[in-house]
Amino acid sequence: MGQTLSIEPKYVQLYSKTGFQGMVHEISDPVSIPQVALKGIPDNDISSLMVPSGYEVRLYADNDFNGDYRVYRGPAQVPQLKNANFDDVTSSLIVVKLVSDDADPEKDQAVLTYSGRNGTESVLVTTPLNISNVTRFGMTNNSMSKVKLASETALSVYSNKDYQGENEKFTGQYSGSLGGLTNKVSSFTLTTPIEKKFQITPATIQQSFVSNWGFWLAILIVGVLLLWLFWGGKWE
Repeated sequence: MGQTLSIEPKYVQLYSKTGFQGMVHEISDPVSIPQVALKGIPDNDISSLMVPSGYEVRLYADNDFNGDYRVYRGPAQVPQLKNANFDDVTSSLIVVKLVSDDADPEKDQAVLTYSGRNGTESVLVTTPLNISNVTRFGMTNNSMSKVKLASETALSVYSNKDYQGENEKFTGQYSGSLGGLTNKVSSFTLTTPIEKKFQITPATIQQSFVSNWGFWLAILIVGVLLLWLFWGGKWE
């Protein structure tokens, strides 16, 4: 049961029941969720959804954007996913925002330009995004032509499916074509490189001591002087 609402939502809304009923999850920005359960959305529990203008939602039956999938572009109101044989099926999902190719991505984001069902278009996406076959992303094979990256985002593109074949990597505020793989991309990954954290180990302690020997020598001298001033009278 349930009814189609006439008011367009401000955000993407995912419902646990048909007819826009039950628990609702609102998504206001582009997002990539490899496992919905890790983001507080129960696995296999989406039964209806609403998508505002300028957004597109991709629902996947398996984790990591695998398995059967459905795509809904706003404005869209879908009161019963069971009509698309996708009721209580979603395990991962992607929300993208339709933008111009010169839009400015923020942290963890990128603007991808490619050919899709609606011709050439640009979408704002976010990490982590591992797409083993671009057609499952709504992208025509060998059609990605340019990218614009945020400062902390890295894009790796491959000429074959499943991250095989020739590859190119672009990082940190890059904006432009995909080099030798322009219009030759069949799979890609979008990631946020993790800075190598400093770990305290015997090796790092030794390296720190060796590289700062002057500092430690000064500490030793000061310590000796303080001991001499404090205990000097007792040594006489």
